[in-house]
Amino acid sequence: MSREPGGEALKAIHELLLASFDAEGLERFCCFRDPFAPVVHEFAPRDGLAARVDRLLVFCQKRGLLDRLLADLARERPDLSERIDKLTRRVPVRAAGPGELPAVSRLPFDRNALFTGRVEVLETLARGLLAGDGTAAVVTQAVHGMGGVGKTQAAVEFAYRYGHQFRGVHWLNAREPAGIAAEIAACGERMGLQPWPAEQPEQVAATLAAWRDGGPRLVVLDNLEDMGAAREWLLRLRQESGARVLLTARRGDWPPDLGLSLLPLAVFSAGESLAFLRRYLPAERSSDGELGALAERLGRLPLALELAGRYLAGHRRLTVGDYLARLERALDDPSMQAWKAEMGNPTGHDLDLMATFAASWAVDEIGPAARRAFRAASWCAANETIPCTLLERAAGLETEACDEALSQLVGLGLLAWPAGEAGPAIHPLLGEFGQAMDRLQPEGEGVLGGVAEALARLTFDANETGLPGRFAPLRAHAEAVAPAVEGARPEVASTLWNNLGFHLRMIADLAASRSALERALAIDEQAYGPEHPEVAIRVNNLGSVLRALGDLAGARAAFERALAIDEEAYGPDHPNVAIHVNNLG
Repeated sequence: MSREPGGEALKAIHELLLASFDAEGLERFCCFRDPFAPVVHEFAPRDGLAARVDRLLVFCQKRGLLDRLLADLARERPDLSERIDKLTRRVPVRAAGPGELPAVSRLPFDRNALFTGRVEVLETLARGLLAGDGTAAVVTQAVHGMGGVGKTQAAVEFAYRYGHQFRGVHWLNAREPAGIAAEIAACGERMGLQPWPAEQPEQVAATLAAWRDGGPRLVVLDNLEDMGAAREWLLRLRQESGARVLLTARRGDWPPDLGLSLLPLAVFSAGESLAFLRRYLPAERSSDGELGALAERLGRLPLALELAGRYLAGHRRLTVGDYLARLERALDDPSMQAWKAEMGNPTGHDLDLMATFAASWAVDEIGPAARRAFRAASWCAANETIPCTLLERAAGLETEACDEALSQLVGLGLLAWPAGEAGPAIHPLLGEFGQAMDRLQPEGEGVLGGVAEALARLTFDANETGLPGRFAPLRAHAEAVAPAVEGARPEVASTLWNNLGFHLRMIADLAASRSALERALAIDEQAYGPEHPEVAIRVNNLGSVLRALGDLAGARAAFERALAIDEEAYGPDHPNVAIHVNNLG
């Protein structure tokens, strides 16, 4: 037997096996236990018991199965449980290398062959969980709780990539706080602890005590959202087990006193998105540019990219371009609604984007103000800082109430508030979800009209300052809200297009200004008829841009039309008429 570190323990196991079996009994023991069955093929007919024990121990050493061997032996020979328990504390049981788990680990998910990127995240976790005393770490994400970003996948990959450096990896499904004790007990049973108590509280205590011995253990608390449960179990894990804790959650608003090291998990980078989609779509199916456009449309959200990739792989004649063209409302597309759900996935996560987001929306602690603020944010431009003043006015909230609502939404991962920015931002797919929720509101309780009115006022005030920089933070939102509100509130939409056109003229983007003003004019002509004074305002503004573009004939025609409308409406001596005459001159 080996005289390497741990050799004395191996010698003791060797002696224990010799005392427990004869040659045929050892063979039967191995045959009926999956991890050890392959070693039976190495037993030669002439091998005696000692030779077979040697082969079994070499087999277990190479595969990190010594802990499992002792656990199964304890079940086979409960009369030796005390002797086996002492040996368990002495055995070197870490796995052989990356990708292998220590014996008697409990991890219900296989390694995902499609796992992509996240190198920096995994290395950061390794530094935090393997160095020093291994203070606990929490995996959240850049949008603090957004479903579908791959938190569980990252934790699984970390366990397989770095698990060999721990004595054991123990996975706890913490989605239901009441079930955490049972999850811990299941880990203890998997370890083969002896004697095994009859009642769950004692089983939990025995498991936590076992985790304290023999080196660091990695405990994963997956999907833990309940604050009370977090306080209870993090305290017990630290005090009773000394384990290194990796916690995954949608929320990121953990109180500092919990001592968690917060690690945001962002959506994929552009490079990661392309690499991931290439797993489904070879170069002959699509160009890098097409896949890049698809990734951007889906906000580079890993779950959305997975669903798109699966769907395209299953529809060989569907081009990426044609697929992309139909994603105006991505959440309504069949590809995002549990298509071929029976195929499953490595972590059993939901394959329906709407259902994934609804899980965050269903949290009881989201109050009416926060829900209204989220629905208001959903109509704004995605991935753009949203001025808090806009959300205050749109949702009808006082400043403090708005701040509380936004903090709640950011904490639960429904909005992001990037460092250094003056307001929150929303992911494009969460924006679609929020708009869907707003459309479900009873008549008169949706917020789109309020968003448009608030934005119309703010953009007008910004233009009045004569400082283009005041309008800049509002521009993307005006461009997003104006077309969305055209059907419900055309008069407000027209004002938004007009204000946008004025700003674009101010910054000398004359072609874009002309387009915006023409859209405002078309809306007012449809709403009021071609001879209404409101139409005259739009025609006059358009004429100013045409003049700046050098289209003097078009400008003259516009000014003459505006003059004719206002002369008919107000008479020849009205101030508005004088403005048109001045412009025409």
